[in-house]
Parts: sequence; C-alpha cells; structure tokens
Amino acid sequence: MENIEQTERDLMERSRQIATLGEYFAWLQRCNELIKKLEERSRVRRSRLSIGSRQSLIAKIARLEGAKSRLQRRFIPSDGDYSDDNNVERLVWREINTAFDNRILTGAVINANHSEPRQFLEDAEDIVLEQIQDVIKRHNSVNTVFNDEFVS
Repeated sequence: MENIEQTERDLMERSRQIATLGEYFAWLQRCNELIKKLEERSRVRRSRLSIGSRQSLIAKIARLEGAKSRLQRRFIPSDGDYSDDNNVERLVWREINTAFDNRILTGAVINANHSEPRQFLEDAEDIVLEQIQDVIKRHNSVNTVFNDEFVS
C-alpha cells in the first residue's frame, strides 16, 4: 500500500508542475494505471479492507480524477475553447466502482477547480440529486457519504 500512497503523492505533486503536452500524456498514462489499481483493490471480493480503507481508496481516485480533469482542461481544447474559459463545466460525476451485482454503487462528484466549499456544494447539487434519484428509481433506497477536501 505504501507504494500506492507514494505514487499518488508523486502524481499529485507532478500534476502541478506539468508544462508540456508530452508531459501531460506521460502523466496521464501513469495516473490511469494507478486509478485502475485503486479500483481493482476497492472491488476485491472477500477483501479485508475496512470501510475507512475502502473510502480512502475512493478518495484517492477522486483526487486523481480531479487532477486529470484540471489538466485536461488546460491541455485539451474543447470545441475551440480552452480551460481558462469560465463556461467550461467544472464538475463531473464519476462512478468509481460497483459491487454485489450493481446493488452497491460508488460515485463521486469530481471538483475541477472549486476552492470554496459553499460554491462547490451549490454547484454539485443538481448532479448529486440527479444521480441519487436515478439510484432510488432502480433500487428504492440510497445511502450517501460526503467526503471533501478543499485546499486554498
């Protein structure tokens, strides 16, 4: 697990230093590989992971997805617009894993660039409500957990 912890720290630190498209693509490949490992680890049947450990894996995936989103907006044009445009969508829903024949779904709202918690929650409201309503339609119930990290 220490290797994964160190790799995540390295990727997050490196994400703040990327200056070229080539560096971005190399970073993206490493990031996707780590996300895949984290997802595999969180889905292992008969895993001895505690709920806290599983939530930690999910938080790592969400942090990495957020960094990916920020870098993508910076390096990849979208319909001719670049990341500095305020009209670019800043929040994305990401299903992270499923378990028990899709009866337990885990998802996250990926924060691309909010630094103010209140604004993030207001902006995320529609995405979260839409996802929760969809789950309730399919499964008649839902449990939610809020896990946040804001750095100014």
